[in-house]
Amino acid sequence: GTVLSGMIKTNVTISDFTSYNYTETRTQTVTVTGAIVNGSVIVNPRSALPAGVGVGWARVSSANTVTIAFINTDTSSKYIGTVTFDITVIQ
Repeated sequence: GTVLSGMIKTNVTISDFTSYNYTETRTQTVTVTGAIVNGSVIVNPRSALPAGVGVGWARVSSANTVTIAFINTDTSSKYIGTVTFDITVIQ
């Protein structure tokens, strides 16, 4: 195993009203100061996501940057809307 060197907890608000279709993935990048590549990311919305929209994955894509992928499992176009997320990076 790997010795943990730190944990960062923050929150961000994403506001995205761009529609995306069934089976498509939409990504958003957010700044998490101090996050390093290969850190483990936990993302939790503070309110319900729109029906059919889910968090597919999240990763530290570059220093100080977390990328979150949203999936659309509905048969109609969806958008993320405005949602605040708690983000934890374990590194």
